[in-house]
Amino acid sequence: MAIKTLVIPLAAGFEYLNSKLPVESQITLQWAPLPQQIHYMAGTDGDTTRAKSAKPQGTNRRRDPYIVDYRLKGINAPEVKSAKDGYERVAGIAAANYLEHLQKNARTLVVSDESPDAYGRTAVYLWYKDSRWSRWNCANEKILEAGLAVPYRNGERSARPTVDWERWFKEHETSIRYWYAQGKPEMPIDDAIRYWAPE
Repeated sequence: MAIKTLVIPLAAGFEYLNSKLPVESQITLQWAPLPQQIHYMAGTDGDTTRAKSAKPQGTNRRRDPYIVDYRLKGINAPEVKSAKDGYERVAGIAAANYLEHLQKNARTLVVSDESPDAYGRTAVYLWYKDSRWSRWNCANEKILEAGLAVPYRNGERSARPTVDWERWFKEHETSIRYWYAQGKPEMPIDDAIRYWAPE
C-alpha cells in the first residue's frame, strides 16, 4: 500500500494516532501554514493592500514590523501611479476602489499561503467574510470576476501580462465606470482618460 500525503492546517492528536498505524498505512503529514487575521489599514492599488498583521514580518522594511504590504496572488491589477495611459489609470483606480470596498465592508479579514514574491513582498490569498455567518470569499477571485484584474503568476518577473488597456477597458467598461465613480474622483472618467493619455 502506497503512503499517502495529507496537507492539513491543524490536526490535534492526529500525529499520535497516525504513529500507532502500521508503517505501510501511515499518512505523511505536510503542515500547511495557518491563516492569520489582519486589520485593514489602507489600499495601495487593486492588487496590494496595507494591513496590521498579528505577527511581525521579518522582511518588512517599515519601522513597525506589524504593518505589511500584502500582494494578492494570481492577479495583476492595472497600475495607477505608473500607468501607461489613461485607460490603465482609470481602470487601476476602479480596481483599488473595489478592493478597498471589499475590505472596509468585511467583518473579518485573513490571509493565507504567505510567500515572498520576486520583488520581496508578501504574496497572499486574501479572504473575507461579510458577516459572522457568511461564507469565506477570496478577494483575489472576486477582483478577477469583476473584470478589474488579469491573471498573473506571482513570483515570475517574465509572467507579467502585456495588456492592451484600451481594449480591456471597453470589454469591462460597465464595471470600471461604476467602481471608478465610487471613489468620488475629482474629474469624470472620460476627462481622466484624455488627461492621462500619453503625449
